[in-house]
Amino acid sequence: MMPKFKDLMEKKARFVLALDYQRSKSHHNLKLLEREFQVLTMQVRIETATRPGGLGQTLENLVLKANAKTMGVNFMPQIEKCGYVFKNLNFLD
Repeated sequence: MMPKFKDLMEKKARFVLALDYQRSKSHHNLKLLEREFQVLTMQVRIETATRPGGLGQTLENLVLKANAKTMGVNFMPQIEKCGYVFKNLNFLD
C-alpha cells in the first residue's frame, strides 16, 4: 500500500477512495498512511458496495461522506457581500 500512496502524493492527490475486501484487514494501515501523508482517505468494503439492492443507497452515502470529508470542494458557495453595508458603522458609540 505504501508505494501506491507515494505515487498518489507525487500526483498531489487530496483524497483517496480505497476499495477492499473485509478479510484484508487493511483499515488500520490505510489510516496510518492517511496520517503519515496527510491526505484524506475513505475505505469502502467491496461486500458493502456489491450488496444486492443497496447500490443506490451505498453510492449516495459515498458521495455525501466524500463531500463532508473534503469540506465540500465539489461546490463553491456564493457568499453575499452584505457585510460591506456595515463597514463604516461603529456600534460601540
